[in-house]
Amino acid sequence: MKSILFFAAMLFTSVAAWAQSSAAKPVILKSPADFQILDISPNGKWACGCFNDYSYVNYGFRWNLESDEVEMLSTTATSEAFAITNDGVVVGMYTDNTYNANGADFQMPGYYKDGSWYALELPAGTLESGMAYAVTPDGQYIAGVVVTNGIFAGYIWKDGKLYRTLDNTRHAIPYGISPDGQSATGWVQQYNRTACYWDAEGNTNLLSDYQSPWSSGRSFSPDGTKILYWGGWDDGEVPQLYAVYDIATKTSSKLPTIRPEAGLDVLDISNKGTVVGFEDQMGYIYQDGKAQYVDEYLAAKGIDLSTLGVLLGTGEEEVADDARYQLFRVQCISPDDDILGIIYYDDSKDEEGNYAVSMRSMIIKFNENATNLSPVAVKAQQLSGIMSALVTWKKNVAADGVTGYNLYRNGVKVNDAPLTEPSYADTNLESGQYTYTVTALYGDVESDKSEQVSVTVAPQAISSPVALYARQRGYNSAVAQWMRPDSNFPTKTYYDANTDNLQGFGVNVEGFEYENAIRFSKAEMSAYKNLKIRSVGFCPMSKQASWKINLYTYSEDGALVKFYSQNVTQELNYGQKNTVVLDTPQNVPDGELVVAVEVSVSSASQNITGMCYGKSVDEYSDLLRLTYEPDFYSLNSMSLAGGYLYSASWNIDINLAAEGADASIDNVDHYNVFVDGKQAATATETSCLIKSVADGSHTLAVSAVYANGKESPQRQTTLDIAANSSVLPAVENVGVAVEGSSAIKATWQQPTDKDANTVTYAGKIPSSKGVVGPESNNYGLMAGAIYTPSMLKGYDGYRVKAVRFYPMGDAMFTVYIYKDNELLCEIPVDDYTIAKWNVVPLDQEITISDKSNYRLVIDCYDVTPNANAIAVDINSPVTYYSDLYSIDGESWESISTAAVYGNWMMGLDIEDAEGVALDVAGYDVRIDGAKKNSDMITATEFSYDFGAEDAVQHTINVDVYYNVSPTSVSGTTNRFFIGAAGIDDNTIARLEVRQGDNEVTVAGDNVTSVDIVAANGATVASATGNTVAINGLSAGIYVVKAVVDGKTVARKIQIVK
Repeated sequence: MKSILFFAAMLFTSVAAWAQSSAAKPVILKSPADFQILDISPNGKWACGCFNDYSYVNYGFRWNLESDEVEMLSTTATSEAFAITNDGVVVGMYTDNTYNANGADFQMPGYYKDGSWYALELPAGTLESGMAYAVTPDGQYIAGVVVTNGIFAGYIWKDGKLYRTLDNTRHAIPYGISPDGQSATGWVQQYNRTACYWDAEGNTNLLSDYQSPWSSGRSFSPDGTKILYWGGWDDGEVPQLYAVYDIATKTSSKLPTIRPEAGLDVLDISNKGTVVGFEDQMGYIYQDGKAQYVDEYLAAKGIDLSTLGVLLGTGEEEVADDARYQLFRVQCISPDDDILGIIYYDDSKDEEGNYAVSMRSMIIKFNENATNLSPVAVKAQQLSGIMSALVTWKKNVAADGVTGYNLYRNGVKVNDAPLTEPSYADTNLESGQYTYTVTALYGDVESDKSEQVSVTVAPQAISSPVALYARQRGYNSAVAQWMRPDSNFPTKTYYDANTDNLQGFGVNVEGFEYENAIRFSKAEMSAYKNLKIRSVGFCPMSKQASWKINLYTYSEDGALVKFYSQNVTQELNYGQKNTVVLDTPQNVPDGELVVAVEVSVSSASQNITGMCYGKSVDEYSDLLRLTYEPDFYSLNSMSLAGGYLYSASWNIDINLAAEGADASIDNVDHYNVFVDGKQAATATETSCLIKSVADGSHTLAVSAVYANGKESPQRQTTLDIAANSSVLPAVENVGVAVEGSSAIKATWQQPTDKDANTVTYAGKIPSSKGVVGPESNNYGLMAGAIYTPSMLKGYDGYRVKAVRFYPMGDAMFTVYIYKDNELLCEIPVDDYTIAKWNVVPLDQEITISDKSNYRLVIDCYDVTPNANAIAVDINSPVTYYSDLYSIDGESWESISTAAVYGNWMMGLDIEDAEGVALDVAGYDVRIDGAKKNSDMITATEFSYDFGAEDAVQHTINVDVYYNVSPTSVSGTTNRFFIGAAGIDDNTIARLEVRQGDNEVTVAGDNVTSVDIVAANGATVASATGNTVAINGLSAGIYVVKAVVDGKTVARKIQIVK
């Protein structure tokens, strides 16, 4: 358990390089491990780049160079941050799971602003991916690439819309854009890449005659007068052509290397013509006609690298005399040369004293003003449920000698004495909008006011239903489901059920006792001092030995202090929020509040406590500890120390109320459901079916009506409806009873909408590519797909009836279905057809829980040599969910690792166990293909007299008309006889049917199978060969069907017992 004690703060580190106080000084910022900067904003306030975790996945980040705060731009999927504006808008790429119908990842070119990614407009065509590489300082113009039909095409966007297509011969990618957004630089493909720039008139201008895989324009100078580029290999003395192109004179100036024959790469250029990059893995800078390594440049500037944790030499115990500090790349430079962005190797060591070198980023501000700097990163928000605002801010990283702060509301100072902490709860406010600014105090000197922020304070609205979800069901109905509203009392949490996906966290060791917790600051909780903590909500995901609620605070010396504990004795509902009312409501502590849920693990699982993965307020929303550890630690901070992101917020909340408050204000009487603003239904449960919704896009909403008569605001979502006649069910099983010698009475059930669906990632078209198992395994493999709760949303309680798959070769196929890694069924596949969808019915249907993961595995053994066992489709894969394969059944990989891209063509056939009655207009009955009713039938029965007995097989179909559709749905064909004969008189073609004590035998040549069918059409006995057992059948009239020479022949028989 040593590793569980590691604690790594997400805060970046700022270092003042010089000890003396002065008006201007160098300031150095250092990132955590594996954070690599790619750009600095022209005004020097922002930087961006990528965190590369130990699994080589990139996550974009934005770095505030005034407050030293970092913001991850994604935490659950790949993103890239390539460039940043003066306002902190980032451009790059993010993973979009909505572009592809099956939820497969799509690399979407976009920009990040105000906490969210936004997609850039895309061109038409079969799109594969995209990337935004450059942006103008004001953010109006963006340059990037979209891969369409296999072609890399360069574009400029204006205000997020396609503005220009960059001329190209085949492929083109722009890496830089001019400050006015009218020109771009990058490369075009001839027989290889050629550096170029596209001017404002749309012309493509080649910067070099040389071509290579690395030739390209790199960037514009911030004033737009120069282009930095690499032209390829030169035939002269300089082996590689790195140059600066002057746009006005149309001339190039070569850049020198520090050492002859060195490998140089250049990355950025300033307005002064200073160029930065790296030469032979050492930071390079060219300034005022001189090229030098960046460690020499910094030393001349008075920067002492020995104090900054930079690795000297190669990490060997003996450091060579000529060893250099490992500043291996200068990535970016500010327009005025005052800021450098450097990537370096640190000199960190492990517990045993061995080097554990990591890659980090360093920002060096050479001439940063340190005098009377104002606070930065000011934020204001209304506190949940009360008329108070919480204001927070940060000290400027360059500021020295700050002794306190003043807070101003609407221009008027709020505090009497200087504030010592960078946060303040402004309480007891009236409704309205408020503005806040903050100043820093330097002894008796007060700084200028910070940038102004505003917040609107209003009474808490009546709590609305949460997590509203809607989808089309059947022909044109809508089904909606939601969760009960949160409390109308003030609630504190980091989890939002409306936007966050519930996931599970757990441990694989029984007997562990651990706590998940959330924390609230002293300033925040001070606003609730007149209330009591009345309940705690949490989400248990699986049954365990015991649960407990614990409340903590911290003593003045920083020790964790428990002030309340309560065992959870109520019956728990797993996979959803449970509220535990405290036996004794608790006062809000004077300091921080920690709310913990303790669990004693009796069943090891990765699904024990609920959380939202991908969203974290480090050190507050993601606290964890084993119960014997002295304090909590941040799960994400600890993970970052190990090279991974684990951004999480526990599904925990607290509810506060005044002593003696009326708890009945949370009692919901019913819900009103609306479509496009008009009430469509009323529901007492948290779901509703709305029939006959018109085609088109609709706004579906639900409100809660409380027992006290108050109605909440509506919670809304959008839903597209398109009438789907293919789902209207046919009448399938028609029972036929013989009445007398020539009459029948047919009966059937009114069709119900069982919402039959196939849960699959796959499309309809198989790919020409596939995966062939190893010869040593008889060309076999196991194909798998995981269906997550998000895929099964809205299908809770449905039943899995069958599995479908698309075999491409002969094999011994076996189907397995797992629920949360527990095997539910194993089905050998005895009969299948190659190169088409095959349906394998389950022996016992499986009831779906939409809180669990289901894994479908098809074992393919003894496959046709060199054949693909199962088809993959031509669509983008949902990697590691839709495309898993294994040879041994233990270790699983994506087939993308074998350079096959697609989804296994397999899935689960599901339907609603209960079904919903459909509005039927009537029926037509066809006997032997002819309609027999004159008027449409509304009953579910029909009588008909043939007029004479016969021994001929007849057919009956019942066609159904639905009120929602003008055309009928043809019924399936059912067969019957009206004449009866003894079994000894029955002959099938030239075959004889004989009854024994417990079997029926069809005697003759080439009989391959025999089925016995009851009068209602159900097959009651089957056998391969010519003998079928009848010991389970009662005496009566049946039909025997025999396959003779590949043809089915049927005769009516009477079994006598």
